[in-house]
Amino acid sequence: MNALLKSPWMKHGWWERVMLPHEEALRAAHVGEYNPPFAWLKPDEIHILCDKARTAPPGCIVEVGTFEGGSAYHLIDVAKEQGRAIFLYDTFAGMASCDPAHGDTIPIGMHVADYESVCAILGDYPTVVKCIFPNTTQLP
Repeated sequence: MNALLKSPWMKHGWWERVMLPHEEALRAAHVGEYNPPFAWLKPDEIHILCDKARTAPPGCIVEVGTFEGGSAYHLIDVAKEQGRAIFLYDTFAGMASCDPAHGDTIPIGMHVADYESVCAILGDYPTVVKCIFPNTTQLP
């Protein structure tokens, strides 16, 4: 948030007008202390993602590419409120492949996250799988 405070968006009240209502809705949907980890998605994008998950057909929720758990933190709230299982997959060793010919821009090995820390932050509810998806035996 410190970088955002210095951004031009903050000078015009953009965060307060556009993002804060989404952030407050995400906070309200969370039971317990609200301390979400870093997410690449902005609060409005996470809010949309959670709304899509809420209205998805019955079954488990799956996230491939969990990184530090920012969006998963909120998807877990949806899974809990609906009594659904949630499976989270990541290498936790950074990007496993990069093919610029197919539009990939993130180099191999970028965005490493600590598996144990992510599991500790997200708690016991989700099934967190360290793998290169779909090369795993832990599928829903």
